[in-house]
Amino acid sequence: MDEPRPPEAPDSATPSGRERLRQAAELARQHAKLKLLHVRYVLGYLAAGFGVSTPVTLGYQVYYGRDGREMMALTGLAIGYGVALLIPFVVLEPVTRVAWERMRVPEFRIFELAVSRSAALVSLALFLVSVLRFGAAAEAMARWLPPGLFWSVFVLMGTGWIKIKAQTIIFPEFYADRDGDRVLELKRPEH
Repeated sequence: MDEPRPPEAPDSATPSGRERLRQAAELARQHAKLKLLHVRYVLGYLAAGFGVSTPVTLGYQVYYGRDGREMMALTGLAIGYGVALLIPFVVLEPVTRVAWERMRVPEFRIFELAVSRSAALVSLALFLVSVLRFGAAAEAMARWLPPGLFWSVFVLMGTGWIKIKAQTIIFPEFYADRDGDRVLELKRPEH
């Protein structure tokens, strides 16, 4: 007959339940910070896109002889959208601080590629929404979501993403992210 064995002492290398919970919370915090950083910079890219699209759209309006009030309304709308997107970009800054000076070039380039791709996709979605007209809301949508403005922003964001993507193909050595300490990486706790 086997005698009951005393319980084994817990392995000191295995973290306690409380420690595992703390590590999971820290990992979730880091993940949220990285997602917010990405969102912040997508908003910043789009804000810049609306800012740059303002003179482009205004030039287009002048060339086609649009009414002065219509031109000013469109310019005001572009600036308004740009400022509206710039506000969360600025507000999220304290939450998403990053040690940019520690970041290596390949890591920054990969981050820039991801953000520019997301900005291009969001601007495409905004353009598609501006083109669609929904029954009774069609007139209001035409006033607040002018397709020409959103097309300009999409072209700017899409061109930016294509330029960076082309650079990854032409200059792969700048995007080769070899092992090393990364700034924008989830730091998994060691057991």
